[in-house]
Amino acid sequence: MSQIDFRRQLVKQLVGTRRATPSRKRPRSAHGDIERMNGQFHAISKYEGRDTRDCAVCSERGSGDSRKRASFFCETCPSKPALHPESCFTKYHTVAKFRNDL
Repeated sequence: MSQIDFRRQLVKQLVGTRRATPSRKRPRSAHGDIERMNGQFHAISKYEGRDTRDCAVCSERGSGDSRKRASFFCETCPSKPALHPESCFTKYHTVAKFRNDL
């Protein structure tokens, strides 16, 4: 057995024949579902001053005509999504596919 063949065989025995698969990033919403639909109390707060952001539920970010701005956000969620306090806040925290149900 040649030295290179010996090394290859040794590496296979040490590492195994299974190669590591590249890690795939999880979609942002998958992580958000854990936080936003955890059944715990979620506090709503108002941005300071006149600050507004695109609503995570009813704003269509792709088109300029359908962008709806909100001056409130969920203080509990790590991403601090902007939400309208009426229906969007509740929909965001209770419906799995909140964007398709518009």
